[in-house]
Amino acid sequence: KSVELLNGLGIPVPPEREFNTARELFDYLVSRYGPEAAAFRKVCGEAKEYAGRIAGGLPVISHLVSYSGEIIAVDG
Repeated sequence: KSVELLNGLGIPVPPEREFNTARELFDYLVSRYGPEAAAFRKVCGEAKEYAGRIAGGLPVISHLVSYSGEIIAVDG
């Protein structure tokens, strides 16, 4: 489903490519697009929209944090 989501956001990931963990997918995106890629801002924005739909009107801010603890994208 992650690959479908990314492709739907305009982030091309080959459909035959398989990822067993979120870490593998993250590492693939970093290697392909770089650590500050617009791809991460798109993912962060999608997470904010999803959280906003289930938050019952509460304000939502989304942060995407790297595995080393760096904030690499913020939406909100």
